[in-house]
Amino acid sequence: MTAPSPSFAQSAPHVLHDSDQADAERWFAWHRSYVDRANAGDVRVLFLGDSLTYGWLVDGLATWKSVFVPLGAEDFGIGGDRTDDVLWRIHHGELDRIAPRLVVLSIGTNDLGIGRSVDETVAGIAACVHAIRAKLPKTSTLVIGIFPRGTGGPSTPMRRSVIGVNARVAKLDDGRRVRYVDSGVVFLAPDGSLKAALFRPDRRHLSSAGYRAWSETLRPKIAVLLR
Repeated sequence: MTAPSPSFAQSAPHVLHDSDQADAERWFAWHRSYVDRANAGDVRVLFLGDSLTYGWLVDGLATWKSVFVPLGAEDFGIGGDRTDDVLWRIHHGELDRIAPRLVVLSIGTNDLGIGRSVDETVAGIAACVHAIRAKLPKTSTLVIGIFPRGTGGPSTPMRRSVIGVNARVAKLDDGRRVRYVDSGVVFLAPDGSLKAALFRPDRRHLSSAGYRAWSETLRPKIAVLLR
């Protein structure tokens, strides 16, 4: 895998300039809690990402407890995170002193949400994967394709961007330590629109049913990677 530009690693979390003090304090409190958890060690599977990852502990909690906790999983998700936020977290302690067998990375939707291009979003995801590999060379990484979001069908600008990012991120899959899975199809109706029951009203975050559907696509992939 070609190393991405080092400029990504120099980025500060967006909350330092895009959020008020209370939001920034909450973000750093989450980060510190994840560093503390990493320092305690003994993490077999790590879910790393944005609010979709954090949502396993909210709308997806029942599924999380029944499916992933028995695998030794921990959740390091922070709402609103972009690729540069996760990259900063990786470089500031969240992967230190742990050696999980698998990292499940779900990131990039917020990059598109703030208007970053397909190229910029792909570069950010690739930078995160490269940083995980550098920190944890013996760990497998499962990269989750960005989920479809918003109203309308596949022809909307956002959906086209999601499809474009996923097509390129899929190429990070090397068949060995980096694998890719696109779970998006389970969230789509035959006409290409979102299945409303699997999402919150914002058509971006998942409902409890959405997390159950997502788990059904993840379980077999994770089972293979943990063999």
